[in-house]
Amino acid sequence: LELRDIEEIDQLDAVILAVSHSVYFEMGLAEIARRCGDGKALIMDVKGLFSQEDADTLDADYWQL
Repeated sequence: LELRDIEEIDQLDAVILAVSHSVYFEMGLAEIARRCGDGKALIMDVKGLFSQEDADTLDADYWQL
């Protein structure tokens, strides 16, 4: 397992936000979605860090627990 800086990560198929780290909140949902590949982003927000209203403005499938 090789850890990488978050700025180096892109072309993702999906993002699972399983913890509510401040770096994710500061990055914002739009930036997280932009890191996904060419297709529609799939974002799973387990902790409810963002709101459905934030996700409604994106071209992304957003799931919240």
